[in-house]
Amino acid sequence: MRRGRGRVGSLVALVLGVCFCAVAFAQNDGDEQAWEYVGTFDDVDLYRMELEDEDQLAFRAAATTDVHIGKVVQVFTSPQERPEWVSRYNDDETLDRGEDFERYWLHLGLPIFVSDRDFVLESRYQFDDEERTFRSVTESVEDERRPEDDCCIRAEATVLYEIEALPGAETTRVDMIAVTDLKGGLPGWVVRRAQRDWPVDTVQNLIDRAADDEVQIDDRVQDWHQEDRRRPAM
Repeated sequence: MRRGRGRVGSLVALVLGVCFCAVAFAQNDGDEQAWEYVGTFDDVDLYRMELEDEDQLAFRAAATTDVHIGKVVQVFTSPQERPEWVSRYNDDETLDRGEDFERYWLHLGLPIFVSDRDFVLESRYQFDDEERTFRSVTESVEDERRPEDDCCIRAEATVLYEIEALPGAETTRVDMIAVTDLKGGLPGWVVRRAQRDWPVDTVQNLIDRAADDEVQIDDRVQDWHQEDRRRPAM
């Protein structure tokens, strides 16, 4: 089994260094100026950032919801929930899965007159008990079990999530960063629109699904909202 990163996958180190840390995610930090605020859509704040030496944009979608983090994590890490929240979902197949990772094929439907896209992705999870924060890094990979086929154009993506339990009330912060390469020579406006809309719609769908009464709380983060689990003073 070979792991392939491609052009977007090679951005992981850059995106991680710039975005996926407490400093970059903090709303009141100076590094926040790297993100250009686009607007708020359905209670989701959207930002964009140009990536140095690349013609790609990083889009960031952030929202706070009165839903237990355990329900958000349960939806996020359950393959059977994927059709309920991933925007433009068409089909998927889990190739490998463990306690802290999943490798899967994902087919997204695009608007009429635009070919569908598919991805082979690997998500790696981190449960930070001290910070009460769940993190996920998803990257495009190559897998011989899912070669390119006629259904779609094979695209690439790097998607980062940080899901934090706020103390006290069952309030959860969801922060997502996405860098995508849709391939196929699409017009620039189509690419930008897709790159912009997908993070907002996906984060909102994740929150809406997690709010459903039938969704159970993931035991691994059951107590993350408790007041007596305050973080140590800095």
